[in-house]
Amino acid sequence: MATLKKLETRIETNIKKAWYENGLCMMEIQQNGLYKKDYGTFKKYIKDRWGYSEQHGYRMIDSAETYQLLDHEKLTQKDDLGELSEPVLPENERQIRPLLELETYGEKAHVWRTVIDKYDRISARVIKDEVDAFIKHPIKV
Repeated sequence: MATLKKLETRIETNIKKAWYENGLCMMEIQQNGLYKKDYGTFKKYIKDRWGYSEQHGYRMIDSAETYQLLDHEKLTQKDDLGELSEPVLPENERQIRPLLELETYGEKAHVWRTVIDKYDRISARVIKDEVDAFIKHPIKV
């Protein structure tokens, strides 16, 4: 059973690392115009090289950037004894997507704080619900 847990942990780490790293790479390619010589536009690069829509390419970049910003905040949860945990971050790109609907980084951080304060088990669904609630009743952050 220890081997199973070890392998599952590696898979989870690789999944998280892959989408984040790919988003950072895409960000650097886009920001530095590295696609221009062979493709002319970022849209053409995304479509011809990767088979992605332009929207998906930018979503990859936005997801990595949002993750990076949340990581910088070091938002934590309290356990049953009131002790702070390690920083709590989205586990995958699917959990980041609902946050991309928000306008500002402050709004994203606020909703993420709400999610980690309210839920022990975090899913894309509960994040989406909190984003929708915030959009219906926004507060200035």
